[in-house]
Formats: sequence, C-alpha cells, structure tokens
Amino acid sequence: MRSRPRAAWRSSTQVTGVLVSILSIAGAAALVSPSPAQAGPGATPPTVKKVPSDVVVKAGHRARFTATASGSPTPTVQWLVSSDDTTFVDIPGATTTTLRVPATGADNGNQYEAVFSNASGTATTPPATLTVTFRSCGVIIPRPDINLTACNLAGQHLVHANSAVHE
Repeated sequence: MRSRPRAAWRSSTQVTGVLVSILSIAGAAALVSPSPAQAGPGATPPTVKKVPSDVVVKAGHRARFTATASGSPTPTVQWLVSSDDTTFVDIPGATTTTLRVPATGADNGNQYEAVFSNASGTATTPPATLTVTFRSCGVIIPRPDINLTACNLAGQHLVHANSAVHE
C-alpha cells in the first residue's frame, strides 16, 4: 500500500504587502500560495452590500444593473455576462458599479453578475436576469376602409396595410 506524500509549511515571506507561503510536498516542486487573510494590516476581503436586481426593459432601451461592495483596500469590480446560465465571461470595460447594456432580442434571458476583488479576496454577486420585452402589435384604423397594423419586433418596424372594400 502506497501512502500519500505529506505536505509541510516550509516558509513564509512578505511580498508587496501579501504574505506568501511556500508549501513543500515530498517528491514534488514547491507550491506558492497567497494567504488572503494576511494581505496587510487592516485588510478585509470584499463583502457585497448591494446585489443587482433582475431587469425588464423594452427592446431598444438600455438596461441598468447596480452592485456595490465594501472591503479594504477598496475592491475593484468586473461585470460578467452569461447567455447559457452556466458560463460567465468578462464584459470588456465594465468596471464600474453600474452596468448599462443595450437591450436587444438576442440579450433576452442573459444573466449578469459583478465580481469584486482586492488583495484580500473576491466576492461575487448572485446573477441578475435581463428580460427584453417587445411592443405588441396594434391595429390603427385611420379610416373605416383601411386597417393599418404596425409591429415592433426586435427593433424592426413592420407595417401591414389592408384595404377593405365597402359596398
């Protein structure tokens, strides 16, 4: 029966305000891992204070999501999006506490989350869902002999006119 190698803490050193611990495992290379709890005097990991809410918006308008967090040092934020409810990817340039995105039919059902980070750790909000609505079709009857129907589907305006013959 073969036993598993034992891990042992070998040393610790302060590197740019973060305590780095070196872990030695027999028969393997040394591993380096930061110790977030030791990130510096008074440092605290991010704590989410406000989570983004689900948003319902008409196609062609902008959706707005907001999230906040506390921590020391002040956490940075990165917004992520998922179109499959599983894989979240960074939104380039989305690094403020308020995210504004244009709403199109293709965005319906997307989920957005914010990841707050500092030297002490990270905190991720629960995802918020974007629901994009479309104007329903309506019948406009400017005259009794013409029915005009206009629809706004995914930002496209469709017009259909029917002429009725009255005897």
